[in-house]
Amino acid sequence: MKRISKQLTNHRRAIRTCGYSAARRSTDKQVILFHYDSSRSGQVLLRLIDGYQGALMTDGYEGYNAIALSKLYAIEQQHKESDSATRHQARQEQSLPLLQQFKAWLDKTQHGILPKGKLGELRQRSLWPHRCDF
Repeated sequence: MKRISKQLTNHRRAIRTCGYSAARRSTDKQVILFHYDSSRSGQVLLRLIDGYQGALMTDGYEGYNAIALSKLYAIEQQHKESDSATRHQARQEQSLPLLQQFKAWLDKTQHGILPKGKLGELRQRSLWPHRCDF
């Protein structure tokens, strides 16, 4: 989200406020929607992408980290009360494929990422051979 400031006009005075804008593009690339919010929290972005499946590009703001892990957290939440054998099975069947997809993406994009950029830093922190034993 890009930080912007705007001026609201009251009957008697101008009020200056700061907020953030986000852009979304339709899959056919014919429509671009802009969203303005006074907050930059990850909850705002979650509302904007509710139901969306596909690539998501952000500016590396740490408030969005939970979004990247939301599928894994959802799996853990579903099995929070389960016994350890059931949790292990769910992690193998549901979480492991997500982590393998992430690893494949890391491998595929390694040559196009600047190591000192935000994405490069994320890649360095995420590099395999971190073990995925649950």
